[in-house]
Amino acid sequence: MRTEGVAMGGDSMIGLAGQPGSITMPAEYPHVRVTNELRRRIREGIYPPGSKMPSRTEVAEEFEVSDIVVGSVMRTLKAERLTEALPGIGTFVVDPLPPGIRSSE
Repeated sequence: MRTEGVAMGGDSMIGLAGQPGSITMPAEYPHVRVTNELRRRIREGIYPPGSKMPSRTEVAEEFEVSDIVVGSVMRTLKAERLTEALPGIGTFVVDPLPPGIRSSE
């Protein structure tokens, strides 16, 4: 993330430095937080290759995020070739995982 002109405060918020009434936002967006956690679970084998991922509703409830955020997360994992969506069936961890993904590698 580009941080020029951005100040970090002790409250983990990011805002434009020196701007009166500047907009602040969380240091870690929900999309990033959920993507990183699901990626970690895939890497560590909690969701092993070939396994079905939790539904969008389950992910949204667990992480307390919107369905829009979950959709973005699922598209990111698919773009990274970690998951494959089968319409009407669900989203699955690819088998085999791309090289260098598992934490044991």
